[in-house]
Amino acid sequence: MKFGITLIICILTFVTNADEIVPEHVELEGTFKFSMRDSSGEPHFESYIKSSSELTSASSCKIQITADDDFYNTYPVDVNLYTLDDEIVPFIQAKSIYIDENSRYRNKTIHSASLSIANSIANDKTWHKDTIKGNYVLFAPSLDAGQLIFHHITMGQPLKIELTKQGKPSQVTINVPPLSIKVASFARKCMKLIDVST
Repeated sequence: MKFGITLIICILTFVTNADEIVPEHVELEGTFKFSMRDSSGEPHFESYIKSSSELTSASSCKIQITADDDFYNTYPVDVNLYTLDDEIVPFIQAKSIYIDENSRYRNKTIHSASLSIANSIANDKTWHKDTIKGNYVLFAPSLDAGQLIFHHITMGQPLKIELTKQGKPSQVTINVPPLSIKVASFARKCMKLIDVST
């Protein structure tokens, strides 16, 4: 009897410890969301837009990729076209957020990020890296480079994001399936409108 109880305790201890082991690398599937601001600064979200014909002006376009792992981490990555002083500023912003047992959000430092799609790669070697309010930011070296990444996403190209970050998992790969046709049409329309507005 004692042996059986000891065996059950050992098994439960092993299962509990196995659940707490966090790997160095995780591979995740991401999802897309789209949002924008019109020329007056009013926000528009994909869930409220019925047709791209509703969009008549744009001051910013954002494609957000999100992925969650099994260890209470979430990874939002934004691909932005943003107007500043009548110029378009393309940039990518990445975060790593840990949700603790009290449902508090804690930012984990990202050391490097790379986004690759079609023949375009955005990383700290090809784009300009910065850290703004704890967020990892890559600024496009040119308007064309930034618009090309945005364009490839709207055309349904396979997208891969690789992050290295503080804490385990320290290496994160996010594979993102193509945008839906509807959302891709919103993003393409926004891109055209923001181009015309500048």
